[in-house]
Amino acid sequence: MQPYLKLSNICLNYHSKQGETMALKNVNIDVAKQEFVAIVGPSGCGKTTILSIIAGILKPSSGTITLDGKPLATNTREIGYMFQRDHLFGWRTIQKNVELGLEISKDKSPESKQIVQDLLKKYGLTDFANQYPHQLSGGMRQRVALIRTLVLRPKILLLDEPFGALDYQTRQTVIDDVSDIIRNEKITSILVTHDINEAVCMADKIIVLSHRPATVRNVVMVDLDKTVSPSKRKKDKRFTELLNFVWKELDSE
Repeated sequence: MQPYLKLSNICLNYHSKQGETMALKNVNIDVAKQEFVAIVGPSGCGKTTILSIIAGILKPSSGTITLDGKPLATNTREIGYMFQRDHLFGWRTIQKNVELGLEISKDKSPESKQIVQDLLKKYGLTDFANQYPHQLSGGMRQRVALIRTLVLRPKILLLDEPFGALDYQTRQTVIDDVSDIIRNEKITSILVTHDINEAVCMADKIIVLSHRPATVRNVVMVDLDKTVSPSKRKKDKRFTELLNFVWKELDSE
């Protein structure tokens, strides 16, 4: 079966006065439709760089990216991006923050406005629609940020360390929350994280990168129950086995 998203032989070279530096070398990644993929690797190896290339923020030096068998278009609503910080605007209400992407794309259709209302209701934010970001917890703010992205109905969701700014106590609750939304919406997702626990408890598949210039060192299939929350996945004895395996892969780097 043809991958939904396919990165083929992606290379990226940075140029400076000191010369040329290769950041990515022949990176090949296949992502199935509705699959949740995590990317891990040594610090500075180029994990976020890969997301930037998929999003069209950076152009690869060589290689191709296809979505559903066609060249991936850039600067479209096909790609949604969720960052570490929620980047909510403090002077806008929660509803106005969720509607921001629609405003930017000048989408005032009744269908889009209804999607906003449906998502706010579905994920328990209707009662907070007229409140402001400072009135919400860090976890609730991340939920708003995710829904703001999903309102645009992207085909691919990119998550760049989305839980890094949260305190430890809040983190697992938000991981469960975000994972539940992504599974419910059946959206193809790619997570970059330094936290191997996050990768194993959330993902269907883990891409392990090498040191720079990064290439794919291994692909680890996560054979844990997809119907339960990440926090429940952690209680499976297989979770510890997978966690140790991925750590060994990184340690050997």
